[in-house]
Amino acid sequence: SLFVSALFAVTASAQTNQFGTPTVSTSSPDVLLSNWQADHGDSWHMATNRMTGTLEMLYGGNAQSPFEPNTNVASDWYALGRHWINQTKAMHMVDGAELVEERFRYLPLVQGNTTDKITVRFNQVVGGVPVESGSINVLFSTTGRLLSIHTTAAPEVLDANARPTIRAGFANLAAAQAFKAEFGHEPTVQGAERLVHAYIDSGETRVWALAWQVEAMVEIDGETPIGRLF
Repeated sequence: SLFVSALFAVTASAQTNQFGTPTVSTSSPDVLLSNWQADHGDSWHMATNRMTGTLEMLYGGNAQSPFEPNTNVASDWYALGRHWINQTKAMHMVDGAELVEERFRYLPLVQGNTTDKITVRFNQVVGGVPVESGSINVLFSTTGRLLSIHTTAAPEVLDANARPTIRAGFANLAAAQAFKAEFGHEPTVQGAERLVHAYIDSGETRVWALAWQVEAMVEIDGETPIGRLF
C-alpha cells in the first residue's frame, strides 16, 4: 500500500502547550564544541539543527569510555549511551530522563573495509507521550569509544504536563473527513488515535505540540490501497 505522512491539522490541545523553543544555553555552539574538543580531541565536529539551534550530530572523533563495556551485554551500552548523552546535554538540551531504551545493535562492518561498530537508540517520551520522530542514536567502537551522537529529539521541554483538550473521537472524525476531501472516498480502515508531541516547522523555527495521529486507508477492489497518517 502507498503511505504518505502529514501532520493532522487539529492539534490535541487549544492551550499553549507547545514546546520547541529550547532554553538558551549560556554558551554558543562554537564555544561548546571548543570545550568538547579540549577534553576529547580536535577532530570532533558538530552539526546543528538550523531550526532549533541545538546539536543534531556530533561526529569525527573518538572519546574514551569511562568503563569497559561487555560487547554482549546491552545494558552496558545503554548505560554508556546515557553517560555521553548527559555529558553533551548543553549541546542538545534533551533531558536524559525522557529517553527510553529502544534498540541495541551490533554492526558487523569489518567486511566493508571498516571496523565493527555498536549502536544504541533511545526514543523520547515526555509526560508519557512519545515525541514524533524523537530519538537519539549513539555510535561506538566495539571497545566502547564514542564515535558519534545523532539526535532528532525535541530540545528541553517547557511544559511536560500538557494534556489534550480535544477528544480522540473528534480527532478520528476530523481525520476521516480530511481523508475523504483529499482522496474522494471514505476510509475503509481507520486505526486507533495515538497522542504524540508532533513537530511543526514554521519558517525557520520548529515547535512541538500535542496532536492526535490517526491512520486512515481505503481499499478498493482492483486498486492499490492508499493510506495516510494524519
